[in-house]
Amino acid sequence: MLFPKRSLAIIALLTVSLGYGLLNVATRWLNLTLEPFTQVYLRIFIAMIATLIIFYKDIRWSTL
Repeated sequence: MLFPKRSLAIIALLTVSLGYGLLNVATRWLNLTLEPFTQVYLRIFIAMIATLIIFYKDIRWSTL
């Protein structure tokens, strides 16, 4: 299904705003159970996994 560029831009904007809003909720939730440095490592790991999922086809595995 192809979307016009305007619709894709609106979807991207909504996705970014949802992620930004959930970041604050996740920070407060993690603050209840984890130490600050553990939170940093967990966020970096989650960001790495998300990056691998999103950009899997664009990564040149042979050059790593």
